[in-house]
Amino acid sequence: HLEVLLCIDAGCGAAAEHDARDERGARVNLAARLAESARARGDRVGLLAFSDRVLVSSPPVGGPAALARLRSRLAVLAPDALPADPSVAARAAARLLRASGTVLWFGDPLCDAPRATALPPSLRALALRHAVVVVMPREAAVEALAVAPPELPRRGYIALAAERRLAEARARAALLRDGGVEVVSGTTARLEPAVWAATRRTAHASRRAR
Repeated sequence: HLEVLLCIDAGCGAAAEHDARDERGARVNLAARLAESARARGDRVGLLAFSDRVLVSSPPVGGPAALARLRSRLAVLAPDALPADPSVAARAAARLLRASGTVLWFGDPLCDAPRATALPPSLRALALRHAVVVVMPREAAVEALAVAPPELPRRGYIALAAERRLAEARARAALLRDGGVEVVSGTTARLEPAVWAATRRTAHASRRAR
């Protein structure tokens, strides 16, 4: 049984469009499904939503009533007007978790640090103590533009910009992995099983390290 904390980036970037749905909706829907499956597995589940400050904070607990409260909080979660600060979230997550916990982080914690060469100290400290899994859906629309058809106006510029964005995302994912953070990226349909597989791997590695 795990102690799972759903950590949702609800900063202004979460209002961006993502596959014809807003990014907040995609994160909340996946988090709700994962909370339900975690509860079915006997795990305790908590919630942390943040922008430049903590918006929602609930420590991991068990029981059907706790799941209902968590789902109701997710249902009314809206993007904040300010950008997210991952250091705020990492420090808050460390306070909410016990000795051995798992953080499912929805959103890219390095998206506002394109020239970063290391994780923020608070995020690195969190990853040293707990299993951290960053969940980033694939940007299918950007991937399509990287191989844009020849008839698309200004195809070369569009494809170059799209490939640069994808390359930056790959570099940030590599930096996260180097810092001990598991990164899961895929289509929405395949994310849920991939997240649980990554959670098991990271939790086991964290326990061995301790």
